[in-house]
Amino acid sequence: LDHQVVSTQTARKITIKTEDPGGSIARVVYYSNGEKIGESAKYPYHINWIPGQAGPVRLEVQAVARNNQVLSKDEVQLTITEDNVQGLLLGFDAYDATVKGVIEKGNDPGANNNTFFHVASIHGSNGDIPPPAAATFHFRLNESDDFVIWARVKASGEKNDYYIYKGGGEWFAWGAGEAQEWTWKQITLNRKPVSFRFHEGINTFIMGWKDAEVKIDRIYVTDNETFTPARRELITGIEEEEMEGAGRLKLYPNPARELVHGTVEGMRGEKVTVMFQSVNGREVMRVEKEDAGNEVEIGVNHLTKGLYIVTFIIGEKAYHERLIITR
Repeated sequence: LDHQVVSTQTARKITIKTEDPGGSIARVVYYSNGEKIGESAKYPYHINWIPGQAGPVRLEVQAVARNNQVLSKDEVQLTITEDNVQGLLLGFDAYDATVKGVIEKGNDPGANNNTFFHVASIHGSNGDIPPPAAATFHFRLNESDDFVIWARVKASGEKNDYYIYKGGGEWFAWGAGEAQEWTWKQITLNRKPVSFRFHEGINTFIMGWKDAEVKIDRIYVTDNETFTPARRELITGIEEEEMEGAGRLKLYPNPARELVHGTVEGMRGEKVTVMFQSVNGREVMRVEKEDAGNEVEIGVNHLTKGLYIVTFIIGEKAYHERLIITR
């Protein structure tokens, strides 16, 4: 977590890595800027935390013995940003899911936190309801409301479906569609977003086995029907360069306050279109630079603090990078 950027409204699971061969740890306590935010007495000692307020955060963790002695402690620094999203937004990774049956977790360098879940191709398709294999996300809400859900998918088969649990014993088949690369897809039925009624307290979202090799690495649960996840596929019809390796867009300083400089290796006196998007995909600024040389300078002092996706469009290619604006 150290030096990561976290949304004010995105739930984060916090887990420590610890060795306790003697069984001396009774509980682990978490603090945000000195204020206790939770504790856990069960290995792996994780808590779910929604930051709530934007700004810098010192997140401290303490391992405590049965006699209340602090055995060890550590801390990390985080930047909490506004998502520019109205309403509640909860984000979960594949490792947050509880899986059963033939649904299993795997690793992919392109997946969020390198982890996804799926059904291996050897198992084929399933037609039983309720499904004998499923991935379940558990989360707590402070009040009841209607929500929509997005999932990030990678699938290349002819059939790429999951069974989704709607509640009240009702299941439906969701067609994720083909996605050769990791792509955000909204949970829909008959091409319309599905509204899920979740209630105050503990809730579950369940994705059941229907087809094999449909990989999921992340989901969003939100009560904002207009929300669109930030993704690398924001620009259509333009060949996209990878964010790693050759041709990568470099931004500095990052975080930035008033000015940011951007360059792409090999850029020489070309026309550059620079686009800034909020993390929910809304374009907030576009700048055209003729004969840009090998570097572009852009003023950002009018942008609100937070996390942005910056895109440089050069010819038929697009280069992306994340930028933090601070004040």
